[in-house]
Amino acid sequence: MHSGAPHSDCHECSEGREIHCPLRAALCTAARSKSGTDGKFATLNSHTVSHPLPLILPQKEERRASSERRRNLLHLIVQFLDDLHLCDSRDSLVTEAKIPADVQVCDNVDLETMYLEFLSYYQVKFGRAPKIVKRVTRQETRKSARASRNNAPKSAAKAGNQASDTWNSLSVVQICANSCTPHVDETVRLGRPPLSSFEHFSPEWREIAQLVCRDLIVDSVNVSWSDVFGARDAKEVLRESVILPLEYPELFRSGKTEPWKCVLLHGPPGTGKTLLARALCAETHGKVSFFNISSSTIVSKWRGDSEKYLRVLFDVARLYSPSVIFFDEIEGLTSRRDSPTEHEASRRLKSEFLTLLDGFTPSSGVFVLCNTNLPWEIDPAFLRRFEQKILVDLPSAEDRAEIVKSLLPGCAKWAIGALTEVSKMTEGFTGDDLRIACKDSLMGQVRKFIGMQKDASKTSNQPSNVSLADFEASLGRITPTPTSVVERHRQWHEKHSNSL
Repeated sequence: MHSGAPHSDCHECSEGREIHCPLRAALCTAARSKSGTDGKFATLNSHTVSHPLPLILPQKEERRASSERRRNLLHLIVQFLDDLHLCDSRDSLVTEAKIPADVQVCDNVDLETMYLEFLSYYQVKFGRAPKIVKRVTRQETRKSARASRNNAPKSAAKAGNQASDTWNSLSVVQICANSCTPHVDETVRLGRPPLSSFEHFSPEWREIAQLVCRDLIVDSVNVSWSDVFGARDAKEVLRESVILPLEYPELFRSGKTEPWKCVLLHGPPGTGKTLLARALCAETHGKVSFFNISSSTIVSKWRGDSEKYLRVLFDVARLYSPSVIFFDEIEGLTSRRDSPTEHEASRRLKSEFLTLLDGFTPSSGVFVLCNTNLPWEIDPAFLRRFEQKILVDLPSAEDRAEIVKSLLPGCAKWAIGALTEVSKMTEGFTGDDLRIACKDSLMGQVRKFIGMQKDASKTSNQPSNVSLADFEASLGRITPTPTSVVERHRQWHEKHSNSL
């Protein structure tokens, strides 16, 4: 039971009600027992421990929590000033508060959102909107300015000490590889204007654009057309879509001749569809903005965000044109919409995707390249938008011999006609199946070399070359792609393809 005047800091006590709190009762009991020994807690009663956790918080931890709150508030204010393009105010705050340059506010956190959430919370709890600002008289204004001038030196010294203590006592996540080097926009490394220069877009757009640009290929890819054996139709279409407009721009300026704007590569797994995209990226590096988009980039759990990400992706691709947007395993984003298990959010995303594919013009310089192992699961509306649907089939006998020759340099010492025999043995193998077989043969020679090194009587400087018998043994351990899968792709190609 409460006795005496209610405590001013406890709303329940101020209303004169009895509150049954097990934690408070336990603390009161401990206080009474302690007061019988040394009297230190003699004043502790049920009023003073109605909210005991802040009172028992150690002083050092309390200072640390306060420093962290101030640190986070400063970062939020800096981000807010940056979004409003108040550069001078932002720089002054960063300099005066000694805010490190290698940390930034996390995604989906901003001062305006927190302010709106506070308004909502206050309205729900108290049934009215909070009063944030108020008008002051001229006398109060002069008094406040005079107090600020008098306390400026002390405040500056205190703030400097607090800032130093704050940054030294808190560990923050480094967002740069080198803390002394500021974050460099990936688009700048490609010679493109930074996203911050597009001031006519909203801060939300620029934030999403930063996420999209993480899939922008900046470093060169060590693949060339000569590394892709076969797939001649696919190479020709990709050259016509991207490379020819760069080499002969005058042929495509009139508008009568337009490059392909949307191409689908399909075929059994391991035939080199993704390798073709990598070769295209390598051949156009520095000339074309290449976006390697995965589902995690544009799919969000928040309602409407996936459509935003997809639209911003195409906006950025237009701004950085000529551009290539590559979607790997596209069937995950373009599956049939008439499925009974289709979710409404997935349907909205596909509708937005269809609009974007049909909405931009070829002159915008955006080329969409997709690949899939399951073309029969793609919605017919998407199939219509793919101007070329190209089958990347199994390599021919000559291509299989070239693949083995490039991956096993030691096969040049094989007997005459050995490669022809290997071509017959590998009928039905994909390029990736042959790569795995060659890798297994080379690894077998490494095992033999390590065994010889352990045997003192046998020494060797390097592994021996792979023999034909070793390669045949490796082929026996490889299971090629099922014939039914290959035949299904060929039948689908005959029915739906309009390629060369």
